[in-house]
Amino acid sequence: MNMRAAPQRTQAETALVAAFGERVSDLPGDAAIALKRDDAIELIKTGLPTRHIEAWHYTDLRRLLTAVPDFDPALHAKTQGPLIDGSVVLPVLNGVAGVGARIDGATVTRLADMLIDGSFGPALGARDAADTIGAVNTAFVADGYFVDI
Repeated sequence: MNMRAAPQRTQAETALVAAFGERVSDLPGDAAIALKRDDAIELIKTGLPTRHIEAWHYTDLRRLLTAVPDFDPALHAKTQGPLIDGSVVLPVLNGVAGVGARIDGATVTRLADMLIDGSFGPALGARDAADTIGAVNTAFVADGYFVDI
């Protein structure tokens, strides 16, 4: 008889799943976004990719990602000025986008607003079963910017 046991979750995998459980109720989004987030965390629960997955052939993320820092909403990052004079800075500090800047020829929209009204839903989700980075982003995205040029 052959028996395949599911591998135990690593500390990082356990931390990602626990962090999602703690933060899911605070993440913006409509019902469709919530379903996409649930699908994404289910993909993460299957385990981080190893070199046995062809798309991750050269990177064993399961071995390399050993810990996930705790989210602390009380931490405050400092806004950085532009690196090049005259350029625009769109700050995202501790997961919260600042006031959108005006950019000639472009429309800047906060991603949180697009998550709440569901308009960003089609862009979310892992592209396939090997897209762990897309799954982590889908599960935890809270804010950012959508720049339409």
